Amino acid sequence: PAASLGPIPTTAGKQDLIFSILLTSGANTQYRLRSIELSLPLGSMADADAKTTPPFAQRYDGPGASMLSNLRFNVAVEFSAKAMVLRVLPRTTRGWVGVGVCGECSFGLGWVLVNEWPAAVTVGMTVREQWEWAVLEYTVGVELVPGTTTATATAGGGGV
Repeated sequence: PAASLGPIPTTAGKQDLIFSILLTSGANTQYRLRSIELSLPLGSMADADAKTTPPFAQRYDGPGASMLSNLRFNVAVEFSAKAMVLRVLPRTTRGWVGVGVCGECSFGLGWVLVNEWPAAVTVGMTVREQWEWAVLEYTVGVELVPGTTTATATAGGGGV
């Protein structure tokens, strides 16, 4: 994914979020991608303490996620015990797709009620890239800021 991050506003209303996943220039087009997972912590603001990452949202009950332009992929919203997992999967019977057709895998997630923090906080988003040859997992900090009206957030750091 691309390496730029911008703040996400914490407002009283629901908002649509865009996750921009772009192929890094110079990437090896021989690689075969199985999936990309973005995991955001869920929970109430009271659940946050110094030992854990602040929760991104209390819950998600919006209409789901949809690919913005590259229809060679689907995006599924799944839930674990304490996280929302956004899983980008190639539409193929092979179970993988060559990176050459993955110029971008951007998607939107509708009607997200982000926890309304009184001051800026950084939430840890776990990114998991599953390749035919390996699994890469890393954490990206997503900044939540109060009282703003526009923002972008982009995952960053891995091999795509």
